[in-house]
Amino acid sequence: MEDRWTQPAQNSIDAIAHGMTYSDGSEFDVRLTLDGELALHHNAKIELEGPREGLFPYVEQNHSDDLRAAGFDIFSELIRPIFFNDFIIVVPMNACLASFEKGIDDRKPPEFWPSITEYPKVVFIEGWCVGAFSESLAATPETEWELKNDPNGIWKKWTKNQAKNYEEIWNSINFLIFIEQKDFNQVVEDRWRQEQKILSLNQSHTFQTKEEVREFCNLFESWTYQIWKFCKSHANVTLKRDLDYNFSWEGNYE
Repeated sequence: MEDRWTQPAQNSIDAIAHGMTYSDGSEFDVRLTLDGELALHHNAKIELEGPREGLFPYVEQNHSDDLRAAGFDIFSELIRPIFFNDFIIVVPMNACLASFEKGIDDRKPPEFWPSITEYPKVVFIEGWCVGAFSESLAATPETEWELKNDPNGIWKKWTKNQAKNYEEIWNSINFLIFIEQKDFNQVVEDRWRQEQKILSLNQSHTFQTKEEVREFCNLFESWTYQIWKFCKSHANVTLKRDLDYNFSWEGNYE
């Protein structure tokens, strides 16, 4: 017999986390406690299903510890701030983290997302286009593929503009590890190997042939050269990797 879903209690972290995971958002109200905390509660007057002995009738008249003991959730328990260089990242607690499936190049359904139970001490940002700053990307065709397929630079101008949306993330990186490939052909080979691995795991599969992979990679060839240039000059550690996944390190740790 399948377990039936139990609706979370109102004014609770569980209810907010459920809304954040399965809906577009979650709206809630807070009340300032006597000691300056924010209690999750809608009405000014206390509403509890269980006993409320020792509590004053209004939220603002009570200490947060007494409200916790009575079953209230406190806003500070919902989020934890992480100070990351000059940025403050607010991490929702008891929420779910979107999980990515490479085969479909998109997120998995929410029921497959892992839960966050503690705030992370280290955040890894991994990806092909890490360090793609708009100012370093040309707005005109550069590669053979771009000159043939995008002679007016429509794709180049659009991607250059879109790159601005990610620059705050790149600026927040405080330790950069660059895995350097031999050339762009290795990028194509690595992506094709990745696609074959996805297929062997019986996951969704985007590309069926190596030529399809090459056509996809060609879209980002000029991006790749600019990213390599940025990473070579900014990386704390540079690792060289060959097609057999052998790594070498020249010891540029800073």
